Amino acid sequence: MLFSFCPELFADVSRFRYVREAMKPTNLLDCTLRDGGHYTNWSFHKDLVQDYLDAIATSGIEYCELGYRRPYEAPGEWSFSTDDLISSFDLPKTLKLGVMIDLKDFINHEDKLDQLFAACSNSPLSFVRIAAHYFNDQHISKITSALKDKGYIVGLNLMRSGNTPLEQIEKTLKLVSDSSFESVDILTFADSFGSLTNKSTATIVELGQKYWKKSLGFHAHDNKSLALSNTLIAHQLGCDFLDSTICGMGKGAGNTATELIVVEMMKKGMRVHHNPLHTIIKNNFLPMKSKLGWGSDLFTYLAAEEGIHPDHISKLKLKELN
Repeated sequence: MLFSFCPELFADVSRFRYVREAMKPTNLLDCTLRDGGHYTNWSFHKDLVQDYLDAIATSGIEYCELGYRRPYEAPGEWSFSTDDLISSFDLPKTLKLGVMIDLKDFINHEDKLDQLFAACSNSPLSFVRIAAHYFNDQHISKITSALKDKGYIVGLNLMRSGNTPLEQIEKTLKLVSDSSFESVDILTFADSFGSLTNKSTATIVELGQKYWKKSLGFHAHDNKSLALSNTLIAHQLGCDFLDSTICGMGKGAGNTATELIVVEMMKKGMRVHHNPLHTIIKNNFLPMKSKLGWGSDLFTYLAAEEGIHPDHISKLKLKELN
């Protein structure tokens, strides 16, 4: 059992079982192209992307984040994830597609949103998520409101959740619970450095439940080989949006593996299945993992312990191995 190694945590989590009954149904959000793009400069073969979209849809996963939408020059077509690019694929009708933007690219430049985002009704996208560090002012609400006015489901991803003092997390949660952030539909805790433990995950999600009354999400990184267990704890405590990537492909050590969270959700009666993922895992993602080398190890663990940015992990490995 998930909590057999930590009975005191299991007891704490059990006190919150009622939360799952009151929350919306669980939503799985696969972000392989977006987070996995850190290993490919956001470039993927078109046939792979089509096979991936088909497999994700057939598995029963509903939300799919395709990449970033950046307002500046960057490598890779999925750095921009334009509507034209997305529409060039045979898009499964069951998928809700989205992209991520970085807050720092748009703060004080809300006009860029009009340049990059059509009205949702004229776009293949259903949602947009904003990557933001914990903050102390309401200026970001202008961006969330602008996207909501265009008709998108709006997500706010709070980065470095495992490396931010609880006092700052609580200040931000109090701020976003204000009516000025009513345009935000999903608030996601992102453990960018993979530093969270099972216990600290529970603490943060419980704090989120105290202040945020709409959908809560969780985005784990696997530096300490805890991505799956942290995600399951977050789900038990009320997070109804769970992020994952195929084979855990993602920045640094990677993420919760989609195929594993699908197995766990199948146990809970969710109508998803891992069988449609087998072919792309075998033919595409396992070979990429062997070549590109994401995954947890001593170096990612130490990086999580010391709060080292994932971009520096490869440099740490190179230094220590030579």
